[in-house]
Amino acid sequence: MSVTRAILNRSSARKIFGMFLFSLLSFVGAANAQPKLSFVLKDMGYENIQIDGCAVTFSRRIVPAMKPNNGFAFTQHIFLNSFSDFPNAEVVNVNSLGSYNTGTSPLFMLRTDFDEGYSQQYKYVREFSKYVRATYPELDWPYLDSRSHDDAVTLLEYEMRQFIPNYKTLGRVEIFSKFGVSTRFSKGFNLTYLEVGPLEKFKSAVIEHSKMHSCKI
Repeated sequence: MSVTRAILNRSSARKIFGMFLFSLLSFVGAANAQPKLSFVLKDMGYENIQIDGCAVTFSRRIVPAMKPNNGFAFTQHIFLNSFSDFPNAEVVNVNSLGSYNTGTSPLFMLRTDFDEGYSQQYKYVREFSKYVRATYPELDWPYLDSRSHDDAVTLLEYEMRQFIPNYKTLGRVEIFSKFGVSTRFSKGFNLTYLEVGPLEKFKSAVIEHSKMHSCKI
């Protein structure tokens, strides 16, 4: 083998190794760039997780679909800057709350209030609710879940988006069924799960993420 060929072979080997090392470092870097909060939500069964600074969006499929209207998914949007005193948020047993009926299944909820600025924005939701009751007294808005969906879902969703121009800045849950999508707005933040541990991990991840991104929680 000539000296030139040996040098070329050695150069090619270094190039291949360099490309492999770069790819490996890129992969590790991409993994490290993923927020811890994203992994916590994924472990809780959520998908389509999007985190942009203090804005967090995540979805869950409903399997099997919720009868009678084939409710098949929901997407939750939260804005960490609208939280109030989140570090002191508590996980409570939903079964102990009289306003919730979960049967015999254990269910836990992490909840906290929104701040005063959010309350000022939420007034448009209250005004739209009054409008619906006056204009369509036979309709039940907001829809709490897909079981109350009906043929008016698309109409009310369209009118809501005209009536509340800032709706995309509000904490909300979008509920999907055979009738389409309806939006339920939140007076305060809450997240439910079958176990306490994952909710505590979510809380810790939110606090850590907020420190990194200067989110006022």
